[in-house]
Amino acid sequence: MSAVFLLSLIVFLPAIATLGIMLIPSEQKEAIRWTTLAVTAVTMILILGVLIFGYDAALMFKAGEAGLQSYFNYPWIPSFQIDYFMGLDGISFPLVVLTAFVCLLAMGASWSITKYVKGYCILFLLLETGMLGVFVALDLFLFYVFWEVMLLPMYFLIGVWGGPRKEYAAIKFFLYTLFGSVLMLIAILMLYFSSDLSDPLLMPHLDKCYLNEVAKANAQDMMSKRIANDPQVQPVHTFNIMALAQVGQHTGQFDGFGQDPETLQPILFLGRGLQWWAFLLLFIGFAIKVPSVPVHTWLPDAHVEAPTPISMILAGVLLKMGGYGILRICYPICPAGGYELMWFVCTLGVVSMIYGAFAAMAQTDFKRLVAYSSVSHMGYVVLGLGVWWQRRS
Repeated sequence: MSAVFLLSLIVFLPAIATLGIMLIPSEQKEAIRWTTLAVTAVTMILILGVLIFGYDAALMFKAGEAGLQSYFNYPWIPSFQIDYFMGLDGISFPLVVLTAFVCLLAMGASWSITKYVKGYCILFLLLETGMLGVFVALDLFLFYVFWEVMLLPMYFLIGVWGGPRKEYAAIKFFLYTLFGSVLMLIAILMLYFSSDLSDPLLMPHLDKCYLNEVAKANAQDMMSKRIANDPQVQPVHTFNIMALAQVGQHTGQFDGFGQDPETLQPILFLGRGLQWWAFLLLFIGFAIKVPSVPVHTWLPDAHVEAPTPISMILAGVLLKMGGYGILRICYPICPAGGYELMWFVCTLGVVSMIYGAFAAMAQTDFKRLVAYSSVSHMGYVVLGLGVWWQRRS
């Protein structure tokens, strides 16, 4: 079994299974429920059997090994340097296991759903595919696709199967998440068009970029031309998260928005460089998903109105995606921006911790209490990230 087959199967098995569920008559609700539960169980078994217990020793996750494991990288849309790039490391692997486990439990708790069971199960499996994809995608374009795949299933799962104020909660969730996604998209495009893998400063770090053979050959070719002062050299942009991290940490490509041809000094915007703005936009997009104060108000409504299995996924998985995005993308790609905005990150963390805790103490509804306590405990995560990066820098 190859890494490309295993990770692709783990991520897309739930989505592929929806095609089979569509063939089951809507009246056979028990068959639909058991089929969906079986799919989530098989996904969990694949993760446990291959990655943890070592059914295939070559793919077994090794806790003491640094770097990516069970990864692959193939050209997907070569004209825009977009790759089908997935992999696991010590950050993403525990979250993949958590996602599969929570989805298995949530589907087991879904027997109380009696309305539109087929539609519920199809959206549930699409949501699982989106969540798993976010944690294994290592190309920013692919990451963004999976990030958006989560939005619509969750919107309908709240808006159709939720409580009395389900439409309000669903629309609020959609608008908040969409706003964060727009900011993320702007930052991603800024980073893509400012990146250049032909920078000679990247030569010692090319192996850490995990480029596929085509992209690596192209980068080395343009790098050689740049060293030889060839006028036909073209910038090599990339969406590769690992490569962008090397660019952000070892070159000055993200320090400004370009260079003044007369002074060859970085052009700043409002006194700040691209790295500062990219970090801020990405952080706000992920902070909405965390959620941090003051962009947390969608969560209590979504928690209260969502059906209980979906509330489990909201608290158990979706909130963790915000922290994962900050740790996977914001700090590695924009380290200087993270250091400059450390005060902002830590302040949001502290405010979220205190406000969420006091708000939780005032609740009489259990789901709303869980929502505000989630805001508080994710505040600890945000504060920890800010303090950790200060010490690391």
